[in-house]
Amino acid sequence: MTQTYTVSGMSCNKCVQHIAKALQSVPGVTHTQVTLQPPQAVVDSDSPIDPAALQQAVKEAGEYALHLQRE
Repeated sequence: MTQTYTVSGMSCNKCVQHIAKALQSVPGVTHTQVTLQPPQAVVDSDSPIDPAALQQAVKEAGEYALHLQRE
């Protein structure tokens, strides 16, 4: 299962690394790809993950916010 999120608050590659590490720490996440341009995170998992858990992990990593992109 893949979900794509818009990330706000990123300004550098260090931010990208912080967010990727935070997302990877959420149980069930198998892979993440975080990019500065566009500011987004793609999260892969084997089963559905509550977006609130991902949002909380990113919030705890710093002054960042994660918003699920609707397709």
